[in-house]
Amino acid sequence: MSNLTIIHSGIRCSRPVKDISTFPGFYDPNNLLATTYLKSLIEGRLVAIDTDGTLKLADGMTDTTFGILVKGFVEYDLNSMTTPSDEGLSVMLGDAILRSNQIDTAVTIAPGDKLYAGTGAKAGLITNVVNGILIGIALSAASSAAPTLEFKLI
Repeated sequence: MSNLTIIHSGIRCSRPVKDISTFPGFYDPNNLLATTYLKSLIEGRLVAIDTDGTLKLADGMTDTTFGILVKGFVEYDLNSMTTPSDEGLSVMLGDAILRSNQIDTAVTIAPGDKLYAGTGAKAGLITNVVNGILIGIALSAASSAAPTLEFKLI
């Protein structure tokens, strides 16, 4: 199953990623040349813009969430057998309806809950724990038992 399903598309753009110029080849989970940063860029994760203009996982306490990864480094590389170009990875911006399994499974999300980017080790995950800027509204329930959430990205 895909980590992200687009039900109603918002605006898409591409943003560059760090370390791509030093990554010499295809993705392999055991390849030590793929940095932890590159491996963290998973489809359906919330992202922000770092100080150098590249993508990073959004931390609700310190970042303004930019959007959600349409296709992450891992999915891009495994499906196309190439690495992302200098143009970077595709990001979906606001006014979209999406379904993602990249949620904070320590919480239970109910329809109508306000959604935020996780913090710390949960950066990039969708949560209903209030922190930072509102990123969306839950349209379905989600929990550790049923970790797929449908939501409106705002």
